[in-house]
Amino acid sequence: MSEEKHLSGEQIDRLIEVEVGGPDGQVPDALLAEAQDHLATCAKCQKLVAMYREFYRTLSLAGRATSGRATSDCPSERSLHELAAGVIPLEQQHAVLNHVIHCDHCGGLLRDALEIFSDRQDETERITLAKLESGEEKWQRDVARQLSAQVEGRKPGQVLRPKLHLPRWPRWAPALVSLAVVLLLGASIIWMHTRTPSIAQADRLLVQSYGERRTMRMRFPGAPFSTVVEQRGNLGGSGSFSRVPQALREAEPLIAAGLRRRPQDVGWLQRKARADLLEGRAVPAVASLEMALSEQPSDLTLKTDLASAYFENGESDRALKLLDEIVASDPVNAVALFNRAVLLSAGGRYSDAANAWTRYLEIDPAGEWSSEARAELSKARTLGGAQ
Repeated sequence: MSEEKHLSGEQIDRLIEVEVGGPDGQVPDALLAEAQDHLATCAKCQKLVAMYREFYRTLSLAGRATSGRATSDCPSERSLHELAAGVIPLEQQHAVLNHVIHCDHCGGLLRDALEIFSDRQDETERITLAKLESGEEKWQRDVARQLSAQVEGRKPGQVLRPKLHLPRWPRWAPALVSLAVVLLLGASIIWMHTRTPSIAQADRLLVQSYGERRTMRMRFPGAPFSTVVEQRGNLGGSGSFSRVPQALREAEPLIAAGLRRRPQDVGWLQRKARADLLEGRAVPAVASLEMALSEQPSDLTLKTDLASAYFENGESDRALKLLDEIVASDPVNAVALFNRAVLLSAGGRYSDAANAWTRYLEIDPAGEWSSEARAELSKARTLGGAQ
């Protein structure tokens, strides 16, 4: 049986564009019509589009044009164009992007630059470019030979005899060099737009964000120990916390780029959910993880993260059921055991929580999370005895 085909990232973009007014009120194109037909009958893609609608709305705030004025802190317009093209040095990229997020003036300029450097190309453009003589390899080789011959002062096909002195370059030779630079820059832009974002890089930033500002009691695999500084926990919240670490700000556009290329990729859906959880957005985190788990139902890390999302969304019974399944399958899963003990403590089941914390410390007696586990065990025993 053939694999079911779902919406691509480009089709999702077009659907969301039309929802906010469409491209100059034009009649929807064939790509959009096909996507709308599919969306009408596919519950999975309906859920996917709803999820991305909110995600893209948040990310698009940086590109909203307003009447803001430039300040002395604003980067140059050239820097904004380089950012849009993807050729700005990495050490400058984060500083410029962070400024744009908070600056109305630069947000509008970046939006315009992104439109200029958009990597979209409709079917008519592709057909037209394919028909151009300049697109043929033979034409390009002939032009290259002619340019080379003119620079060396000879006719095409003429054999050049050795000279003992350096040739004098024609006046227009610098223009030829400039042309080569432009071609190389164009190739760099294409590479920047088409390269695959790194899940490993996203993981590094998410782990860093968790360590800098832990906003949830539960853990996800690989997260370092840190003290909870601001917690929404078990209130079903869908808003954001008061302060967001820079690492998380950098991770979110990276995750968005990965999802745009592969909208239903399990790895990127899981990273998006973790970013949502770190910002207190439990509802979209649940949606992402449920979709990912439908693709890989036996993945224990997805179940662990989904249990955390259920807990943050106030669905403790569903979270406990998932954690019980994980522990039954993997009795020494430290993250699942820790999160299960957190859930029981939060639910006031102190006797069960004490047993859960004891079980956790049996497999992690001296790890970086053991001090918190011991403190929670002592608290559960005290509160359990007072009941």
